[in-house]
Amino acid sequence: MPTLMSLETREAPDLIAKYLTSMQAERLQVIQAIRTQPIRMAVSFARGSSDHAATLAHHLLKARYGIWSFSCPPSQLKTGFERLDFENTLAFAISQSGQSTDLLDCLKLSRRKGAFTVAILNATDAPMHQAAEWVWPMGAGVEQSVAATKSFICSLASVLDFVGTWQNDHTVKASLRTLPTHLERALETQWDDLIKPLVQTESLLLVSRGPMMTALEEAALKLKETCQIHATAYSAAEFQHGPLALVSKNTNVWVIAPPGPDTTGLIDLASRLRQSGATVTLFTANTAANAGTSFHGTGDAYLDVISWITTFYVYVDQLAVTRGLNPDVPPQLQKVTITS
Repeated sequence: MPTLMSLETREAPDLIAKYLTSMQAERLQVIQAIRTQPIRMAVSFARGSSDHAATLAHHLLKARYGIWSFSCPPSQLKTGFERLDFENTLAFAISQSGQSTDLLDCLKLSRRKGAFTVAILNATDAPMHQAAEWVWPMGAGVEQSVAATKSFICSLASVLDFVGTWQNDHTVKASLRTLPTHLERALETQWDDLIKPLVQTESLLLVSRGPMMTALEEAALKLKETCQIHATAYSAAEFQHGPLALVSKNTNVWVIAPPGPDTTGLIDLASRLRQSGATVTLFTANTAANAGTSFHGTGDAYLDVISWITTFYVYVDQLAVTRGLNPDVPPQLQKVTITS
């Protein structure tokens, strides 16, 4: 019998297709409002998978539009609140439930200090609706598995849509229209041969660069959450500033090399790690250069992130079941986590 995690992952293409044609008027109001603001900086408030989604927004805002953007831990905001300047700042929260009190407090505090506040939410009746000036619905629907999948995929599409529409980026908007088809193909991609190597493992290193780090941070969380594998995501540059010392013949490493300026360097790194004796799995888009395990490439660096994580969700669900675990109900976790 399929798990809820598997079933909910497979809902993503239809959900994205519906998202792209629904609630246009509500979203347009948010865009019209933010375009009246001289935004010079963006700050996000989020936890877990939602914070990983914010990583994609930060990369897009800085790399393509030149807007300073970063994640702010709630504890730091509360500690330095009186000295923080939120003038001309976008403060946005991303949340599936919209209930966590620390995120609510962050939105309220930043709004009081003059920030333009937006909540990117899945739940339609969450307390965060009142905390933010504006709400951007992600439209993932009810999610029952404790392990977030479709809500994460929808949150990635939502942040790309929000930022791309705000910046009037027709390239991002056009790419998003192709996303449902790409997700269908990502769901058809099989990584069955990667299950056996990790059935008994206790740890895994995940390495890439650029926007793909969004997917790796999420993958590391899901491996801990559903498979009880201590996985850690590293930028390839940071990996070589210390963590490289972890590599030995007993080390499992995944290197993800999407198309882009870092592809060659990542493939070379995978080769060097193999020479060190590590068990290395190299992921390339559509088996680029006839190297490694294939993932469905979309032709867009940001959509590649969503494609890779979608295939990964199907894989990690199968891996958890093979390890004798139920990915829908990880030990000691619950669907809604409220922190303060």
